[in-house]
Amino acid sequence: MKTLELNTGTQPNGWRARDGRLWFPTTKGVVVVDPAHLSFNAHQLPAHIEEMFADEVRVNLAESVRLAPGTRRLEIRYTAPNLSSPERTQFRYRLEGFDEQWVAGGSQRVANYTNLSPGHYTFRVGARVETGKWSDKEATLGFDLRPQFYQTSWFRLLCGLAGLSLLWAMYRLRVNWLHARAAVLEERQRIAREIHDSLAQGLSGIVFQTEAALMSMTRAPNMTSTHLVSARDLAKTSLDDARYSVWNLSPPVLDQKNLKESLSSMARQLARGRVEELDFHSSGTGWNMRPEAKHHVVLIAQEAISNAIQHGHAKTIWIDLTYAADSMRLSVSDDGIGFVPDRGVQQPARGYGMRNMHHRAERLGASLDVTSEQGKGTQVSLCIPRLGTFAKLWRRICGKGIARVDG
Repeated sequence: MKTLELNTGTQPNGWRARDGRLWFPTTKGVVVVDPAHLSFNAHQLPAHIEEMFADEVRVNLAESVRLAPGTRRLEIRYTAPNLSSPERTQFRYRLEGFDEQWVAGGSQRVANYTNLSPGHYTFRVGARVETGKWSDKEATLGFDLRPQFYQTSWFRLLCGLAGLSLLWAMYRLRVNWLHARAAVLEERQRIAREIHDSLAQGLSGIVFQTEAALMSMTRAPNMTSTHLVSARDLAKTSLDDARYSVWNLSPPVLDQKNLKESLSSMARQLARGRVEELDFHSSGTGWNMRPEAKHHVVLIAQEAISNAIQHGHAKTIWIDLTYAADSMRLSVSDDGIGFVPDRGVQQPARGYGMRNMHHRAERLGASLDVTSEQGKGTQVSLCIPRLGTFAKLWRRICGKGIARVDG
């Protein structure tokens, strides 16, 4: 079958167009040809972008196109030259960065877009004659839509940082609140320990000395003044301890004396008239101990002596203070009735005092051993290591809240 090729908009001599078909007269009759069976060798139509309007304002396409932030409506007008049959020209377009596929524009010569996101876009448009092939001569237009300040990356980064800062601030507030609660609880426990370890022991000694003074007024008047002096000294010491408990400051008495003098003074005040013999022994070169650490050591010894007097009913108490190059050892022994720690026969007051002693030993970074046997007395041994520079630094890095022992 022979194919008749026609150029678009032209007809060979003798052809007539009628009712959408081509008619050709011959000697044997008329030949009717349906255009659908004809092959048109149409020339390709180049598309051309004419104008662009952004929010009804014409954009200059001669320069690099950068649309203002907040542009909401975009209109792009295009065309393709086809003087013979412009109504048969069809278009398709695509906005790269927005359209995933080509959009069939038909015979319309305008494309509209609204509410585009900020970014870079490329508009492409192609043309063809009806039923023909799409032209390879596409028109393109690249443009940028600038973002609003709240659509920029730096603004989002700042918002993210602000959000993280807010979360961090809320976290720190929560942590500080928990720390404040823990500090209140710790302060209550500290005051309770101070009252038990110092005030209670001092008041107990005052009561004892007062009772002894009242008894001696009739039996031994010459001993009355001795008991009253002891009661007065205990009252002064208890007052200093009370001030320390409230303000958490180093007691003035302890600040003015070294550890040996503080232990000796405390032991003699507490045991005067209550035990038959108090033996205090010290050896080695003493350290320049800090007041806080010295306070803990004195109160540990005071608790041990008070337990020996009140619960152990001791008649003799031995105190041994030994300084070595790498440690300091304090031992308080008595000949009292003793107790069995594993069976828990100690009285509640002693049990609370033991907990305080262990707590103070932990604050010193020391070890505390309590050995006792019924009928053979009790021995309390405290060993405080003398840390080197690196050991102190390591404890600080690990966050171990211990009292500094030496200056």
